[in-house]
Amino acid sequence: MYMKNYIEYISFRLFQIVVQLIPWGFYNCLSKFISIIIFILFNKRRKIAMHNIKNAFPNLSNREIVSLAKKSFQSVTITGLEVLSMHSWNKSKISSIIKLTNPEVLDFALQKGNGVILIGGHYANWELIISCCTLLQNKNMSIVVQEQRNKFVDNKINNLRTQFGNKTIKMDKAPKQVLQELKENKIVAMLGDQSGKEDGLYVNFFGRLASTHKGPAIFALRSGASLLFMQNIRFENGKYELTLKNIPYDEINSNKENAISILTQKITTTIENHIREFPTQWLWMHKRWKHLQINLE
Repeated sequence: MYMKNYIEYISFRLFQIVVQLIPWGFYNCLSKFISIIIFILFNKRRKIAMHNIKNAFPNLSNREIVSLAKKSFQSVTITGLEVLSMHSWNKSKISSIIKLTNPEVLDFALQKGNGVILIGGHYANWELIISCCTLLQNKNMSIVVQEQRNKFVDNKINNLRTQFGNKTIKMDKAPKQVLQELKENKIVAMLGDQSGKEDGLYVNFFGRLASTHKGPAIFALRSGASLLFMQNIRFENGKYELTLKNIPYDEINSNKENAISILTQKITTTIENHIREFPTQWLWMHKRWKHLQINLE
């Protein structure tokens, strides 16, 4: 296993070196070619994407489903190319690529003194947006991450995530560390659109009840932290627009029996609405509905 992981890491590094030699402006064109190859070769992921799209948008024709799936593959390919080149980027480069439309929202949220939870999804370049969101305002944050199977690659990716002063929190350490960060009025970022465990909390996502991580809701209700959704869009020229959207939950009583479920649904619906508006940039090949619960009262 060690040798396999090391070979994968060497391949990763070699590909990273090659990508860094390619001008950033060519990524969009290059991604079209690479994503077509991936779309053809990765049959399993192609089928997952098309199945998910068909269920999420039942009124789409087969041609429209295929088209959306291909664009999603291209979006993920661009993300991969950009992540591989992030090592050579600086604040000036980031500022020229990402526009934060309402920085005052984050400042206002921090003034409340209970910390801030930034919620994102596997949308556009989630790694870039999460890693650089606070860079634009000279603030650091902690990023909750899922540990990768390959330790070498995992370390390299985490180095990219922390190159601008952020730090990572492994998911198994999150329950304690996240609450401590929020208690100190700090910023914590996490993704909220991943599949939960089979015995997890099921909420509605695109008309189907899917297992969903309830961590963001638990952390918010226990700490009183502000919840901000990172609504990001990638444009044709490769640049990004990031808007921070407040997710209010004052009306949800933390002592209420189903408070966690109500807030988790609210977060999930916020993510879904953004995906519906710009569906081509979401990670449709992810097994988001790996666990389904069809017949719930």
